Amino acid sequence: MPNPTQLRSTTGSGTSLALAFLSDNTAGNLLIATVGNGDGGDTLTSVGDSNGNTWAQATFIANTGIHTAIWYAMNSNAGANTVTANFSASEFSSSLVIAEYAGAELTSALDQVNTGSGFGTAIATANVTTTTADQLMIGIACCSEAGVTYTPDASYTERVDDAANRPFQYQDRTVNSTLTDNSTQTKSGGNANWAACIATFKLVPLPPNPLTLANRAARRPATFSPGLAR
Repeated sequence: MPNPTQLRSTTGSGTSLALAFLSDNTAGNLLIATVGNGDGGDTLTSVGDSNGNTWAQATFIANTGIHTAIWYAMNSNAGANTVTANFSASEFSSSLVIAEYAGAELTSALDQVNTGSGFGTAIATANVTTTTADQLMIGIACCSEAGVTYTPDASYTERVDDAANRPFQYQDRTVNSTLTDNSTQTKSGGNANWAACIATFKLVPLPPNPLTLANRAARRPATFSPGLAR
């Protein structure tokens, strides 16, 4: 089950937010860019990078000025890379997380997406139902109350908990069977507007473990042929 080979986060303001991977991307990997921001009607308009990868939006939701989005690029090019998120107007506070994962399908990697929004401290997306067994699941959340932190979903690993002016959280997990599930977080502090997204990505199935097959063969009873007995 893959962990991100590298992951970084930053916060800032303005019409764009850029962040470089610390190491070269590996050819064929899955790149993820997630954004949380809140500044009225401004939206994330595009994501691109310096290494010629093709980016697409997986999912997006807005709630009373709070925005979250997940973007991805499949089958990455090898080399140094800086990812840039572009906004429709100058943002007061935005968070950008970039991540690289090995083991995803090279084409048609995106499987399921869903979103959630509300007011309170309990955050949850609607459910997704995966269509293949081996999957990477990514959940994100952003809220309107400055300086708070998040308690992650118990089935996920929290990667980023950014207590900025528009606090942002990123969590992921891998599964090896089809399931129906969602992404949840609980925010500290009082009630606030929040927006959350989930996206799942198909992983290349692992081949059978040759040691397991050998063990099975070793435990198989030997064939006995009475006609050959002496």
